[in-house]
Amino acid sequence: MKLEHLHRQQRELLDLRLNALAKIRHGLSYMLGHLNIPFETTENIDDSTLEALAALNERFGKLQDFLAATMRQATLLAGEPSGTFAQVLSFMSKLGIVDDVDAWQNLR
Repeated sequence: MKLEHLHRQQRELLDLRLNALAKIRHGLSYMLGHLNIPFETTENIDDSTLEALAALNERFGKLQDFLAATMRQATLLAGEPSGTFAQVLSFMSKLGIVDDVDAWQNLR
C-alpha cells in the first residue's frame, strides 16, 4: 500500500512537470514569434533584441534541464535503467518521444 501511494505521488509530480513544460514551451514559442529571426547581419542588433536573445537562450537552457529531469523521472517510473542519460534517451527514443538521440545530444 505504501509503495502504491509513493508511485501515485510520483505520477502526480510527473503530471505537474508535464504541465510546466507545456507552459515553458508556450513562452518560448511566444518569444520566437516576436523576434525577427534569422538575422541578415548581427552588426545592427539593438539592445532590446540582444536582451530578448539572452532571455531566450537562458529559458531554452532551463527547458532542456527541466525536460531532462522529467524524462529521467518518467524512465524511473517505468522501471527502466536510468543510470546514465544515454539510457534515458534510449528509452525515450523507444517510446517515440525523442526522434533523434544524436540531435537531442547536439542541442545540449
